[in-house]
Amino acid sequence: MKTRVTEKHLRFRLSQEDISTLASEKTVATTTVFSPLAQLKIEITLWNLDTHLATFENHTIKLQVSESAFHQWSISEEEGLYFQQESSAVSALEIAIEKDFPCKH
Repeated sequence: MKTRVTEKHLRFRLSQEDISTLASEKTVATTTVFSPLAQLKIEITLWNLDTHLATFENHTIKLQVSESAFHQWSISEEEGLYFQQESSAVSALEIAIEKDFPCKH
């Protein structure tokens, strides 16, 4: 899983293996270790609601994704799932989950 974080965007690029793991186990995660006491975990989980939700707690970016939307997307030719989440009165947080296609060099 590749992740890009900016002021107003979260972008997750999932490999075919990540997509398969998420489909079968309903969760996929990665952890970046900065030091023994400082880690950043990123977790994507499928749930039965028709909405998506991003949270940040205990050093974890957690994205809960509609299972039905994920399954439709995972078998389609669509590159990504895109949605917005209200994060402040000024702007929404834009979130993308995209297929990380192999390069064709």
